[in-house]
Amino acid sequence: MTKDIIITVIGLQFDIQEHSPLEVITPGRYYFKNNKHYIIYNELSMETGKEASNVVKIGNNRIDVIKKGDDSAHMVFEPGKKNISYYSTPYGDLLIGINTLDIQLKETDLNIDVNIEYALEINYSHVSDCTISLNIKSIDDKDFTLQRRNL
Repeated sequence: MTKDIIITVIGLQFDIQEHSPLEVITPGRYYFKNNKHYIIYNELSMETGKEASNVVKIGNNRIDVIKKGDDSAHMVFEPGKKNISYYSTPYGDLLIGINTLDIQLKETDLNIDVNIEYALEINYSHVSDCTISLNIKSIDDKDFTLQRRNL
């Protein structure tokens, strides 16, 4: 994998009434250190237009997502475990629980695919079942194309 990458993040929440997909495609940087993959990228807030920095750390059966900006969080995904943390917003903090059901990881020299299934709680109440898909692609991949993936 090269330092320069394109990351695609697709998030899907299955609510009672409908599901709400969110997709981000952006350039980023990739590093491999201490047997962990580090993906660093920025994204713009749809609400404020301000930039947030994100770090995704992929380790042995654990994924950390660290977001810093108007909304800040450190979310930890570990299969079979429930992790609790705060999600900070300009309007106040939310206590969130992430109960990771499954993590699928597939990697090659030029591509990493991650799929995470989890249940989301806010203030100890189940809110929705969620899926996050990450595709980290080296810009040196000769087969590089942008394409929409469906969940």
